[in-house]
Amino acid sequence: MCDVQKDEVYEYLFLLQESGVTNMFGSGTYVQEEFPELSRGEVRTVVTDWMSNYSEIAERLGYGE
Repeated sequence: MCDVQKDEVYEYLFLLQESGVTNMFGSGTYVQEEFPELSRGEVRTVVTDWMSNYSEIAERLGYGE
């Protein structure tokens, strides 16, 4: 998965979080539906990366506090 695609998923995760539709631990299902071209493993990796590096990604993408 390229960095551009990761950023698309990260953007989606921020929007999903803002919507309050799901707890972010359950976000993988939503990501898989939105990005069906990604494997389960890729989804798991990108969601885990987003959670682990939340502050850095938020700042880089303009979702800072």
